[in-house]
Amino acid sequence: VIDEFPFLIQSNSSIPSIFQRVWDNVLQKMGAKMILLGSSISVMESDVLGYRSPIYGRRTAQIYLTPLKFKDIKGLFPEHSWEDIVRIYGIADGIPAYLQEIRYRLMHGERLTDVFTPGKPLFEEGEFLIRSELWEPGRYLLILKAIAFSNTKFGEIVNFTSLPSPTVSQYLSNLKKLHLVRVEHPFGARETRRNARYFLFDNYFNFYFRFIYTHRDELIEMGEIEGFEEMFNTYLGYIFEKVAMEMIWEKMRMGEIQARSAGRWWRKDAEIDVVAEGRKNIYFFEVKWASLKKKEIGRIISTLQEKVDEHWKTNKRIHLGVVGKEIAGKEELRREGFLLYDLRDL
Repeated sequence: VIDEFPFLIQSNSSIPSIFQRVWDNVLQKMGAKMILLGSSISVMESDVLGYRSPIYGRRTAQIYLTPLKFKDIKGLFPEHSWEDIVRIYGIADGIPAYLQEIRYRLMHGERLTDVFTPGKPLFEEGEFLIRSELWEPGRYLLILKAIAFSNTKFGEIVNFTSLPSPTVSQYLSNLKKLHLVRVEHPFGARETRRNARYFLFDNYFNFYFRFIYTHRDELIEMGEIEGFEEMFNTYLGYIFEKVAMEMIWEKMRMGEIQARSAGRWWRKDAEIDVVAEGRKNIYFFEVKWASLKKKEIGRIISTLQEKVDEHWKTNKRIHLGVVGKEIAGKEELRREGFLLYDLRDL
């Protein structure tokens, strides 16, 4: 097992050729297994997995390690509430090293807001990763900042950055290859560039560009961001949509929701946070990072029903639901036929 194989390649470009000869002439004949690990996606994909690599065609498997799922993070913070876990997830995503850093700080009496102050690893990590993966990082940083501030349409990114459209297109393509940016299309719609929306791949980069990168000088000079809690709570509304989507997929796997595909849906004048569809059923959910009472649920469902009636034509059985931080009287409302989930359902 060789960890951080890209570091070897960067120190000696002939390493893949050396490994190819050793593998072909010695290790393969011995029935040995070789596991190469690396955190640099660009190097692993070009110099290890790429067809021009000397060791191309010799792999028997490849694994892209994804972050931990939201519900699994609770095991690292058993003494914290689910609401706290959402806050932690909004900063660290499910990345073990970042979660471990936060866990260490909290165990030693620090606040969650202390984990990204100057001198702490998460304060520099975002820009360090970009500079280690990409040439001309300045333009990439600008594009990532644009997306973090909800400029998710191609035209919005161009306007925010003032970069030429072909440049933005090429840079977005590179960022997608590095799993830094993902592209989404409205659920059930034909995929076109006009209906594409771009999002940062993980929550840490979202948090970094919204708060650390943008408020760097303020953090250095003042040690904190003025009005952070209010801005962070607004940001958690977006994070909770990801939590809700994961929750819906889990209910689908359990058979509680009879659907096989799910996603976000939008048009120019309307948006539905989660749509899940099966052979006979279709489900529509609104997601709210808030504590909701019965009257509020009624208003949300009514608005959701109007959007479904206006924009969806289907012969399938329609189900309407809400995912909230906390829903009062949830069981009573469920008996009325609504699908309702909150953090207590995790």
